[in-house]
Amino acid sequence: MVLVLLPLTACKKGDNDPFLSLRSRKNRVCGKWKLSKGKLMTSVTDNNVQTSSSRTAVYEEFQVTYTQMPGNTTWKNNRSEILTFDEDGSFTQTIIETPVGSLSTQTQVEGRWAFYGKNDKEELKNREALSISVTSNTQTTGSTSTYYTDKAPITSSIWRLDELRKDKMVVKYKNTVKDSGVFYVTEGDFTYVEN
Repeated sequence: MVLVLLPLTACKKGDNDPFLSLRSRKNRVCGKWKLSKGKLMTSVTDNNVQTSSSRTAVYEEFQVTYTQMPGNTTWKNNRSEILTFDEDGSFTQTIIETPVGSLSTQTQVEGRWAFYGKNDKEELKNREALSISVTSNTQTTGSTSTYYTDKAPITSSIWRLDELRKDKMVVKYKNTVKDSGVFYVTEGDFTYVEN
């Protein structure tokens, strides 16, 4: 009996994963997800001119609330997000955001995903995180579209899977970029539910 249970419990990678799952991690990731809630904090520190700013976005299923600092300015937009992971390693993300009294902007993101390997420096177990590479990004407002594409990834990031179930995925994300004395730090957590 112990020999039978070992492969099943080996699927637990994230801190809040189920103890036992009959579905593989790939099978649990693949599918269509909608954003249920989340929080994203972005800060920019420019050491060249000694300034800093930050923006916090708090997501609910159909709304996002932004807070901009300095100034403590707050505003709300209607927003929805659908994320699809395919078995062939491709993904799409569709975001529709509508500021009050303005036209909606639809953002269509495409790219590649894969499980991230074990990384002692990042304290990651094998297949605990996803490597996300964006290869195209189209933003359409009204009849105006802006399109970015490249064979090489436009952006790459690591999403730590804190919880992965057949109907729920909790992602933790942090990225730090330094560019000529300017530091960009983005971190957040997102809860997706099966769509």
